[in-house]
Amino acid sequence: MLALEKANTPQVHKNIPSENANLEVVKHLRRIEPLQLPPGLPTKEDMAHTCLESPV
Repeated sequence: MLALEKANTPQVHKNIPSENANLEVVKHLRRIEPLQLPPGLPTKEDMAHTCLESPV
């Protein structure tokens, strides 16, 4: 199930076939963009204040 509660609020979804199938259904209603990360792996300092919340 896609978490599409609020308009103009970014949502992060796993890149798995079931999620991609759900996104395919609503792609004409939403703007879908890949997550852009800086090159290289994040350091511990980069991740100190980072949190990805899982949709409930």
